[in-house]
Amino acid sequence: MDMKHIQKQIWQNKINKGFNTTDVNKEFCLLYGEVSESYEAYRKKKDDLKEELADVAIYLFIRTFWNVRLWFRRRNNKKSREKWKASLSKYRWS
Repeated sequence: MDMKHIQKQIWQNKINKGFNTTDVNKEFCLLYGEVSESYEAYRKKKDDLKEELADVAIYLFIRTFWNVRLWFRRRNNKKSREKWKASLSKYRWS
């Protein structure tokens, strides 16, 4: 399974469960909370460290996916499409 597929699954899960998909500030606060919980589990040598780190990874995956979606929306403007495509030619995409 590739990262893009995982990101789409996480995004769809957020939509299905009615979680936040619009408030960036809230997402950063929730990510901060998950990092804090991970550190607490590490510091106290709790058994749930793996689960807490997985939650952090999920927030990071979704933030990346969210940013890419917003970036493409902004670039979808017809006036800037050609300029944008030209600017991408210097990058190698796999």
